[in-house]
Amino acid sequence: MNQDGWSDLDSKEAHERELQTLTDQRDEALFLLKKMILDFKIQLNELKNMFALQLESALTQQQMDMTNLFQVCQKVGGRGGSTNAMISVGTQVGSQDGSGALMDGAAEKKKETETPVPKKKKKKKPYKGRTLTLTKVLDIIAGMYEKKIRADIIDDAANKDRDSLAEFAVDFFVQMYGSVMKKKKMDEFRHSIQQHRNSNIRVKWFSTMVGWNEDDAFGIYTPFHPGSADAFLQVLSELFPIDAIEERLDDDPCLVKITAALKALGTDGDGLFDVEYRRSAAFAALVDIFQKNACKKKGSSDKYVDFDLCISNVMRSWYLWKVPQPEPGSEGEGKAMVWMAQAREQQLKKEGKEEGGKEKEKDGTGRDAKGED
Repeated sequence: MNQDGWSDLDSKEAHERELQTLTDQRDEALFLLKKMILDFKIQLNELKNMFALQLESALTQQQMDMTNLFQVCQKVGGRGGSTNAMISVGTQVGSQDGSGALMDGAAEKKKETETPVPKKKKKKKPYKGRTLTLTKVLDIIAGMYEKKIRADIIDDAANKDRDSLAEFAVDFFVQMYGSVMKKKKMDEFRHSIQQHRNSNIRVKWFSTMVGWNEDDAFGIYTPFHPGSADAFLQVLSELFPIDAIEERLDDDPCLVKITAALKALGTDGDGLFDVEYRRSAAFAALVDIFQKNACKKKGSSDKYVDFDLCISNVMRSWYLWKVPQPEPGSEGEGKAMVWMAQAREQQLKKEGKEEGGKEKEKDGTGRDAKGED
């Protein structure tokens, strides 16, 4: 017998193989169990929705039947019909004499003169849950973007309408936490979005695209628009591989090639903006912003630009292109027409020089962008 307690090496190796096989089988069983639980939650939610629809349909049909019954009984009472029918109706509506008359003239007149008492609106209870960290909020948003792009691909292939980002967010939280915990987690997420949106441009754009932001949050008219999320995700899916969106959006700094950004906008003939818009002064100004805020990575000759600066200016341009702005001469129109000039002016103010005469580059988000990985 060997020092480790085994009679020979073959039996030890056989035992290790058996142990590894059992471990693999356990891991596979756990994976299948988790998948079954997720499938069960989805099916349970579908059954819940189906029963809710059936119940609503049954209640509606019952209400219609009751309305028809009252109308028939009214007609019977008005024609001097049978006493039994009139008494039945009179009993249902609370008539004391059982005559079947639904309401005498005096009572009817009283009802017409009564002023309806307005219902008091319930005050919305203040949120008392926790606030997610900015990092956690950004992780949830990145995961939602990646899964939304995949879902859109499936819908397009099946020739189905895409869900809006708001609709997809509900499904996302149902799949993540189940229908029971969905509302609590959604409230927690929405509250956290409201807390972080003014300090983070990525959160701010998400809140606009999902319909949780003010219409003038960016100084121009940017209301909720179903097409805004499609435009955003179209550019995002061309800047990063779909499988790596969550990972790439977590980079700090998160940089994208200017050539890739321009291609996503349509400079190769197929992109977000059409030919006519790409020939406009507005598009030229957009490209100019990319070039003025370009930086280089160590060991690369390509020019890069910060992702958030890039996508924010792209979405501003998209809104000015697709969404009618306030009438010329109004205050809102003036804001809408000068946003690019303001962005360039702010960038020039941020530029400075380090000691020794070394120029300091900025990536447009307030962070140093020296181009190092």
